[in-house]
Amino acid sequence: MRYQFVNLFKALTKQQPTESKKDSFEDITVWGFGQSENRKGNYLNNNDFPQQIIQDVYNSPVASTALELWVEFINGKGFTEESLNEKETSEGQTAEELLYKIAYDVAHLDGFAIHVSYNSKGEKTAFTHQPFEQTRLGEIKGGVVQNIKTNPYYGIPYEYERKYSKTFYTFNDNPEFVRNQMANHAQLKREGKVKYDYCGQIFWVSIEKPLARIYPQPFYYSGINWFRIDAEIQKYHERNIKNNLIQSHILNVYGDPEEKLGSDDDNGDARYTRGELFDAMLDAKARGSENGGGQLINWFTSEEEKLVPEAFPTNANDQLFQTLQDLTTSQISIATNVPTILLNIQQEGKLGSSQEIINSVRLMQAKAKPKQKFIEKNGLLMMTLYQGMKKEII
Repeated sequence: MRYQFVNLFKALTKQQPTESKKDSFEDITVWGFGQSENRKGNYLNNNDFPQQIIQDVYNSPVASTALELWVEFINGKGFTEESLNEKETSEGQTAEELLYKIAYDVAHLDGFAIHVSYNSKGEKTAFTHQPFEQTRLGEIKGGVVQNIKTNPYYGIPYEYERKYSKTFYTFNDNPEFVRNQMANHAQLKREGKVKYDYCGQIFWVSIEKPLARIYPQPFYYSGINWFRIDAEIQKYHERNIKNNLIQSHILNVYGDPEEKLGSDDDNGDARYTRGELFDAMLDAKARGSENGGGQLINWFTSEEEKLVPEAFPTNANDQLFQTLQDLTTSQISIATNVPTILLNIQQEGKLGSSQEIINSVRLMQAKAKPKQKFIEKNGLLMMTLYQGMKKEII
């Protein structure tokens, strides 16, 4: 899998978005669905698809493991020419480190972005990783993307502020074109039409699929609900431990929970209600893993004061949750295209036969090839083959 140097430049074209995909506060194409309220009370188009989907991955132990495996297989062992791995692509960053960051973005979001810096002669001086989830396409006219914008708080309504946004030109590495672009930008700044200095260009690329012609939709998207189920399963067990593994039940307690009891506050009113005091007593004596195996003694002077637990109808049991966990893990394995044996879920305490592991590794290597080729064909060609060198990821 080797590539000769080619002229990479072509305009970044995308399907023309509808008006609903235009942001209300910035000239960007939103990456998300619906609307949400920000901290100023304004309703913004949701621009949080990459942030949400990555959070869903991180919340799921199985999904995060599967995607980390994808990163490792896409990254491989770096470049075949070892000296290239140590080549600096920007200050403090080697080609090997840049490749790993690109592999991470491709594994999680099916795309990546590289910030390209130039000197006054229009010559490339640095290639810096640009976090893909922080990028948004600027205005799209006639299917051509006009610019790329970045903001570390895109998709975070209560943190986002426009002042953190930066605007970059789309990639075109022709030196004469770059020099003219820099001169035109300087003129626009003198005229007050732009307020920022020339920031360089961003090489932005994604894997297009049906219904995902503007922004990418990760290959594992069909399993997103299973990711959330996996996250909820661990939350259930956490709550169960915190509740001292007590069976779900109704506790019948005589009295008015809103009745004021306890010592007076500064205004002469009772500080707590009966319900608040009872809840505090349960927290201290009956709930939490630290109270496991303990006793709750309830003194009562009349039958009405006796606590009467009543089992709550539920289908929760050990077998059900083991079956649900196995089903969830299996479905995540299918959605992420990772053999189950590599997720350590064959049988507890067993990885499986050596040949089965070898076959699974070979299968993952084969599955990673298209994504490796996608990286080579785009960003790494731009960076490493500019001087006509033959490189490949192994």
